Amino acid sequence: MSRILMAMFGLVILAATVHPQQRVAPAEVRIDPVRPTTYLSFERHDGDDVWLRLRNNSRWAVAIRTEEPFRINEPDKWGGRRDALGLLEGVEVSPAYEIERYPAEQSVYHNGCTFSESWVPSGRSVLFKVARAGLTGVAKLRVNFRYEWELDDAPEPGHYVYFYDTDMRRAER
Repeated sequence: MSRILMAMFGLVILAATVHPQQRVAPAEVRIDPVRPTTYLSFERHDGDDVWLRLRNNSRWAVAIRTEEPFRINEPDKWGGRRDALGLLEGVEVSPAYEIERYPAEQSVYHNGCTFSESWVPSGRSVLFKVARAGLTGVAKLRVNFRYEWELDDAPEPGHYVYFYDTDMRRAER
């Protein structure tokens, strides 16, 4: 019995070495492969405000919740899977966001019932401002987003992009 098992084991090893499986490299979904698919970066200070840029570095459009999207849409479709208008490159928006602070009682929420979904096409970015005081101390700002391939009104995983108080201090140097 052990000879049969050894012979079968030898055949499996031989088959694996004679016909190795070829691995297919996954398609890169990022435009800049060294950056995340979606990220926030410091743009500038303006008095008591900090301007941040949300960049879509993926090959898909991403949706964020914003106020008044009807004023900032591109008139033509952006070529994605959805029948939706995309935000213009570099447009100033007012997105829904949360600033998580320590202690938690000091957290800040910028959200409302008049917010609606706005699409940031692949390779584009949008600007928004945040009160500088909200990003002092131990704090992180997060913006929720979703990809164009995700289902509407389905229990999909949540995606967040973060900007930390330490990112702002590093940018100020």
